[in-house]
Amino acid sequence: DCHALAMSVNSVTRGLDVSIIELNDLTDTLSSESIRTSKPISVVPTSVTYRSFDNLTIPAWLYTPAFQQESSKKLPCVIHIHGGPAMQSRPTFQPLIQFLVANGFCVLDPNIRGSTGYGKRYAHLDDGRARFNAIKDIIAARDFLKSVNYVDINHLALVGGSYGGFMALCCLAHFPRLWAAGVISSAMADLESFLERTSIHRRDFREREYGSLNTDREFLRAISPINHVQNIMAPLLIFHGINDVRVPVYESDRLVERMHALGKPVRYVRFKDEGHGLDSTENKVKTYSEIADFLNHYLRAD
Repeated sequence: DCHALAMSVNSVTRGLDVSIIELNDLTDTLSSESIRTSKPISVVPTSVTYRSFDNLTIPAWLYTPAFQQESSKKLPCVIHIHGGPAMQSRPTFQPLIQFLVANGFCVLDPNIRGSTGYGKRYAHLDDGRARFNAIKDIIAARDFLKSVNYVDINHLALVGGSYGGFMALCCLAHFPRLWAAGVISSAMADLESFLERTSIHRRDFREREYGSLNTDREFLRAISPINHVQNIMAPLLIFHGINDVRVPVYESDRLVERMHALGKPVRYVRFKDEGHGLDSTENKVKTYSEIADFLNHYLRAD
């Protein structure tokens, strides 16, 4: 017989917790307690939409610091690009976003084409050679932010991890004059070398998304930021774990090497005890602090 039920719960202001419910008396025991923010810090986002270059409607979440309601000062802003690309940003607890908002940044978290949750057609609108259209969705996000009267459009950064980091790099390389800074983690810089070096069991799946090594190398080279490093103008902060088997650390190593050779401003944090993303609380605290210092320096410079 079943005597207890385990249930996981989270929200935009509370991380994932697990509760054990005793079915005999319906008592609730919290068996885990997430790191959570206090009410004055946590911000509930606003659901917004904007139009991309081809009139496609792009859904997004806009996070605004609570104190902005009492201030007329324009704020620097971050466009946060989720990974995947077959994922969806939802109003669940996202520590990095809440941390950025607590530090006085607006954050726009869009579900650009290729995101899940909006039907099969939307999820496949970025496949293969249509990847450039997804980049244009991020450019359109910047255009949308021009209409938000408290956003300082001249102090705008891109933040993304994994595929989100790749898309951020693409924007920085192909549209370099639009951004004040970029923060990238565990990201591909070259789709060609990524497909050659990622885990074998992932390659076929990823080729269906990004393009084939056999037939699409010219396109893969054309879109990959590693081949356009000379165009990047914004300073970059890059994180990567050396044990990453999804996106090998070679991707960031090579990007940083080229940026240094060209005299581009870049700071590189290479974690010896991490893989794809961050697991260690100590490393998360270090990373968030580095991001805050970096963005405060470059987005509040004047």
